[in-house]
Amino acid sequence: MDTKILGLLLPVVFILHNIEEYRSFEDFKAFYFKTIHVKLRHRKVFGFALLILTLLVSLICIANYLATNSFLGFATTIVAMSLLINGIQHSVCSCLARKLLPGTISAIFLLIPCSIVYLAFLEKETQFGISSIISWSLVSVVSMFVSIHISLWIGYFFFKRSFK
Repeated sequence: MDTKILGLLLPVVFILHNIEEYRSFEDFKAFYFKTIHVKLRHRKVFGFALLILTLLVSLICIANYLATNSFLGFATTIVAMSLLINGIQHSVCSCLARKLLPGTISAIFLLIPCSIVYLAFLEKETQFGISSIISWSLVSVVSMFVSIHISLWIGYFFFKRSFK
């Protein structure tokens, strides 16, 4: 098995994680949305944002499978690293809050293991080093922050348009 095939599992894992977060939206909002603009704290806005992010992740991973392209390979690696970081973040936040927060179960049993397997197979294919992991982590954190905020604002736009 290679990373192109494993990359196709990333959107599936992401969808399951998003379902867990969406199902517990009120708890999710109470813990994670404290610093988010009040306009973006609506369940439907969050749903649109999750849909947008899921489509983006799916398009990247499917395109990487269908086409051999270094940019798509890098983008899929950033997706895997973002899922790993997101999974770790959910786990750490649950430990700090001393309660099970929305997204933690799928983070522990899906995001973290699948991302680690993907990165392990990638390491066998490319023999990357610690500097790659550090740079991928930085790019992943920035891209996660930006993509989440942009998708929430786009979700807000769709939300406002759907009620006119």
